[in-house]
Amino acid sequence: MSGTQIELLKVWYIFSFSLGVWTCLNLTVAQQVKTMIKLTMVSYILVLLVSPVNGYLAIMNDQPIQWLNRISQNLTWAYGPLLYFLVKQGVLKQVTKGELVLHLTPLILVNVLRLLPVLAEYNWLLLTLLFIQIFTYASYTVYLLSQHKTRLKNLFTGHQNTLYFWMMFFAIGLLITTLVDIIILSAFNLGLTPDINLVTTLACLISIYVNSIALCSVFRPQFFTTANEVNDVQREPPSQKLRNVELSPEAAADLQSKLDCLVQEFQPHMDDDISLPKLASLLGVTRNQLSELFNLHMSISFYDFLNELRYQESLKLLNQISHKYSIADVAYQAGFNNRNTFYKVFKEKSGVTPTQYKKLN
Repeated sequence: MSGTQIELLKVWYIFSFSLGVWTCLNLTVAQQVKTMIKLTMVSYILVLLVSPVNGYLAIMNDQPIQWLNRISQNLTWAYGPLLYFLVKQGVLKQVTKGELVLHLTPLILVNVLRLLPVLAEYNWLLLTLLFIQIFTYASYTVYLLSQHKTRLKNLFTGHQNTLYFWMMFFAIGLLITTLVDIIILSAFNLGLTPDINLVTTLACLISIYVNSIALCSVFRPQFFTTANEVNDVQREPPSQKLRNVELSPEAAADLQSKLDCLVQEFQPHMDDDISLPKLASLLGVTRNQLSELFNLHMSISFYDFLNELRYQESLKLLNQISHKYSIADVAYQAGFNNRNTFYKVFKEKSGVTPTQYKKLN
């Protein structure tokens, strides 16, 4: 390798490392990113920083740094849990600290075990376990996405340029990294030795992609925004005429009390596929009885009921002091199908747009 090529590689590694550090700093101070999401993204970017450091030191020392290679191989155990955390939060499911500790325990155990020289001959077993772990996480992640197809469709059609929109592309980068690492680890265990500069350069390319996506999640480039404050909203189906009245005032009051309890526990406005029949089933009543409760006893339609819950949820998010969520993120987190509907409902109920409300508060 010529001197010019070596210097270009050095610059490439330094650029990749610097971009990763700068991205981590931006994510750390970003108030519009939830703490657990921030922790997940920063953790993955820090893992990717190992490759440019390893590549740069390998050039400076004329050989790969063995302990850095071992660290890089062990960190592959973190990809499955990180993918799970990303996708789960992307579909608005919480990740607890207990889950974080539980899912990262295998990574800690493997790193401890790899320090024992006696286990060096059992690398094939650790590699097999790694494949099983990755396959398990990938399978469960696909299952999780299949359970939230409606929410994903809403995310990519009505909530572009939100934090959660970019998180899905971030997850794609994680999948690519995992696949590349599996191929490289398999090659090493088969006695093949891939060129360290080629491997590190590829890792840096993935790192630049991931960092670019992470920065988009913070700065939100406007050319991805397609929804504005317009009245192009999802129309409510025409209300059906009530049949014979089935609920007495006492029965209606009791059913409304059950509905209030269900709202607190189940949060129907956050269900991807919520419908009048589904809500009625959860309450143990017929569709007609629930429709009667809404239209006759509560003087509200089912869709207005859901939008009221989503509106109240959006107020909580906008009034949070610890985070400064973007309007687009608030619309998605509150359960609205798209930002246009959010703007329409919010202005009808508050008299101002979400943007104006955010400035006033």
